[in-house]
Amino acid sequence: MKNIYTAIFMALCIAQEDVDNYTGLQYIRVEAGNDNTSQTAYFDDLRFFPSDASMITYTYNLSGNLTSVCDENDLYAYYEYDDLGRTTFNRDDDRNIVSHERYHLGNPADFIFYDDTPDGLFYEDQQITFIPNEKTGNYELDFGDNTTPVSGSDGASFTHTYSYSGTYTVTFSLIINGESFSKIRTITIYENQ
Repeated sequence: MKNIYTAIFMALCIAQEDVDNYTGLQYIRVEAGNDNTSQTAYFDDLRFFPSDASMITYTYNLSGNLTSVCDENDLYAYYEYDDLGRTTFNRDDDRNIVSHERYHLGNPADFIFYDDTPDGLFYEDQQITFIPNEKTGNYELDFGDNTTPVSGSDGASFTHTYSYSGTYTVTFSLIINGESFSKIRTITIYENQ
């Protein structure tokens, strides 16, 4: 019986690639061979069970997130996470992407506007800068004063000048990976003093 296990481990050892660069966190080290040769290999996720049994194996990372599932047919599903522990990719046995999640904190279509006046107010004929918070995607900015909306992408800022005093509704529309977001804010423009 010992020779059968030695032969199996020898076959696995010979098939093992890149042993020196093994990056698993936990592993089994196996040395197998005869008196003349010896091979060392590292294994992760070994499954020993009776041939007529079925088994599902789960692996987790150090944060406790599920990283893979091996089903009773020896097919794997893999799971990847972002820095906050949220699922980002689900992959099949061949590591093809099955699903991908993208997260947005708040409304990515938010923006700010500012000027450089000491009182922080906005006035007629004054150049005002509009800056999107999101640095990816395509967007349109409607200044609410019947001028032509402007389009941009990847976080480019815009400047605009209002010719008349009043309160204007500014609409910012953003498209990221086919998903649409919008944000409406009002801006008050005062008469020049």
